[in-house]
Amino acid sequence: MKNKNKKFFFATSKIKEYWSKEHPIIFSGDWCFDYKDDLIKSRANIIPYQWNNSKKVINAQIYCDKIFEEVLKKISKDLNKRLKLNHQSKYYRILIGNWLTHYIHQCYDKYTCIMKAKKANEIFTFYINEEEDNIPYDFEEFIDLSLKPEYQTRLFSELFAEMNLERRKIPRIIRKKTDIRKSKNLFFNAIRKLISYVKNNFFYFIFILFSNFYTPTIIVSNPYFKQRSLKNKIYLFIRSKGRMFFFNPIIKNKYVHSDTIYDFRNSKKEIPSTFNNIAYNLVKRNIPRVYLEYHQDYTKYVNKFYNINNNISWLTFQWSGNTVFQYIAALKYSKSIILLAQHGSGYGMDKIHSLEKNERAVSKEYFTYGWKESKKTIPLSQPDLDIGKTIDRNKNTILFVSTTRPIHLVRFHNGSNSSQNLIDNVDFPITFLKNCKYNQHIIARFHETDANSWNNYERIRKKIRYLKKDQNKSFYISLSKAKMMISDHLGTTFYECLQANIPVVIFLNKRTYLFRENGETLIEKLVKNKIIFFNPRDASLFVNKKYENIDDWWSSSKIQSIRKEVLTKQFNISKDWMGDWCEKLL
Repeated sequence: MKNKNKKFFFATSKIKEYWSKEHPIIFSGDWCFDYKDDLIKSRANIIPYQWNNSKKVINAQIYCDKIFEEVLKKISKDLNKRLKLNHQSKYYRILIGNWLTHYIHQCYDKYTCIMKAKKANEIFTFYINEEEDNIPYDFEEFIDLSLKPEYQTRLFSELFAEMNLERRKIPRIIRKKTDIRKSKNLFFNAIRKLISYVKNNFFYFIFILFSNFYTPTIIVSNPYFKQRSLKNKIYLFIRSKGRMFFFNPIIKNKYVHSDTIYDFRNSKKEIPSTFNNIAYNLVKRNIPRVYLEYHQDYTKYVNKFYNINNNISWLTFQWSGNTVFQYIAALKYSKSIILLAQHGSGYGMDKIHSLEKNERAVSKEYFTYGWKESKKTIPLSQPDLDIGKTIDRNKNTILFVSTTRPIHLVRFHNGSNSSQNLIDNVDFPITFLKNCKYNQHIIARFHETDANSWNNYERIRKKIRYLKKDQNKSFYISLSKAKMMISDHLGTTFYECLQANIPVVIFLNKRTYLFRENGETLIEKLVKNKIIFFNPRDASLFVNKKYENIDDWWSSSKIQSIRKEVLTKQFNISKDWMGDWCEKLL
């Protein structure tokens, strides 16, 4: 029964100035508290985290995929009308599909959280800076904003408005006005972008020069080379006899000349009776500027500088943050061959992977790290890592590699999402470390975002005071100095450790992982062979037993056989990987 006698304030972030001081508070989640706020949190009324097992996450993805298709159909018609175009929905799927997936996932996460809170209570929240828009420039800025509590607070507030729930203006001046789009590393980011722009323009100039004498077969953007990137590109260019060319199409400066098109963003609102309608209204209002205000600018730019022979194929390994490539693909998909490739772990393994689904839908062929599900998915081998050549087997170091999830849910995926991080990537590691008798040899490596996210390192150190932190900038340097690796997640570092043939043990929360059939078969083998554990204490006891003679276990024919099978199917390497690329891409 709903409590109508009290009005509860609904808190949405850890920014305490955004909390009401006059009303009892319902907190939207663990993200409302810093790692130092244990006492406040212990007394707080917190909405229980709703995505604490893989089945719920899978169902959320299925539902959001359905909403995605419905919203895409509507927004495609709206954009065509506003921009005076006549493109099919596939054009907009290519352009906005990645952003749309993330945005709908974030909206649905918050929508269901609000629904839980309002079911039993009369709630209201604050809105901030209502006179300012919340619209990102492009996908890259959207992801950057999504990691900031101010942006998430605004998104919660917009949902309150769409759901006809009470919002109040913050009753006082609370914080110094800041631009949440600005990064602390703004100068260094600008330098990096300038260097990238100069480098890519150089390769583009070389391409134009060479194209006067012959026509390359394929242009490759952002290949997944962790080592010797430039050298590999040159070797492939030579090996392919110039038919394979490498450059990353980018633009130097953002367009800033257009005013926000509010008449489109706020027009013809759907009646917000369902999440479908709410999502559509918010998508229309918050679609990044590069797809609306600067649509014509990017179209002209691509047609001017990349009006290249339509017989050339285009392949990118990471297109989500590259607006120019998105426009190239959207404008050329009916004339040229657009190819995409896997760019991270989870592809081909997770029960449902929304990004993979969308990428495969817009790509004629989809290149993978090793797995194959259809004629469209083609394994493309990778170069070997040099780590194994520098490994010192006399070292005693155990490298513990941990991940840190974003504070707010950015996208539904396998493994821990948002608050689940506190169990999978804090509580589980604490259990492992408490039971490991070789902790004096453990050096922990945390994600580079950890200090500005959940701060898992400090949370774990509350229980494990002696934990040493890895200071190396490069994961590969740390791995080469390790006797073995431990990890709390199934990510790229696990496959790279297998590739380097370094003993590895990982522990996972079985509740938060669900794999498709071919992935489940591999996981079962890894569990059976004591490489993966679903209990951190069991993993710790196994390490205690095997540590002194870890190489005897790891070098056994049984373990080496499963290692090679996993690599072949999920992270395939080959001495003649260049020959494989030439055969499959040319």
